[in-house]
Amino acid sequence: MGVRDKATPTDSPLYIRGEVEKPGAVVSRGFVQVVHRSPTPTLTKGSGRLELAEWIASKDNPLTARVYVNRVWSHLLGRGLVATPDNFGASGEKPSQPELLDYLGASFVENGWSTKKLIRRLVLSRAYQLASTTDAKNFEADPDNTLVWRMAPRRLDAEAIRDAMLFTAGKLNLTPPVGSMVATYGEGYAAGAVLDSPPDQRDFHRSVYLPILRGAPLESLILFDGVDGSVGVGQRNETTIPAQSRSSIHGAANDARRNHGWIIAGFRERPRRARRSSENRGRHGDR
Repeated sequence: MGVRDKATPTDSPLYIRGEVEKPGAVVSRGFVQVVHRSPTPTLTKGSGRLELAEWIASKDNPLTARVYVNRVWSHLLGRGLVATPDNFGASGEKPSQPELLDYLGASFVENGWSTKKLIRRLVLSRAYQLASTTDAKNFEADPDNTLVWRMAPRRLDAEAIRDAMLFTAGKLNLTPPVGSMVATYGEGYAAGAVLDSPPDQRDFHRSVYLPILRGAPLESLILFDGVDGSVGVGQRNETTIPAQSRSSIHGAANDARRNHGWIIAGFRERPRRARRSSENRGRHGDR
């Protein structure tokens, strides 16, 4: 589904209380003024979407590059230079190293907004290559590791946990699926059908291919701090609750798989496969 401009875009009236039957004064098209300090340009043609996109991605707008760089840093190192990646405003956290954030943002734009070059720069840095061992002196000065004096231990996200369990059991399907799984539920309100027969129970493709429908979260992902795909989340919550361990073995989300004994069978089969592989290498020699 996409959006395109009308042949002749027009200004829209301000509808009283949001009711289309009560149009008020006409409001001219323009930028969101609360995020623009200088006078906003006047739009004379088009809907303004293209102009807005060009302004957001302009090299003269440093906010976009800083937000993007901060999210990549957070993904790689576990905590952003701004600890509130969804909030760069007055109520958000201040950057722990503002000069570094400015430098990374500026170099990101200079390198053509290349995510690949940004990731290469970060993973080759000393900060990314630090060990996770602690140090009493550093811990006393910076207990939250705000200045990145060690690599903070990372936990697997929900998708990786599900994929790892399926792989251990020999059930993970690595080939991309063909077509849309949502279409198999038929016409109408698909979320209701998904709740009755969740796709994570009937399909063993990688979790990245699972459909996410509004109002029908997948329990195997939500339990391990997965997110609703209908909203943007800069940083996931990290919780440790009893339901997570119980669900791994006894939870309703694993009923279909537990009926086949896939978890137990997988952990039993994995050493056998490794042993057979080792024996084959010994019989035929390393190649």
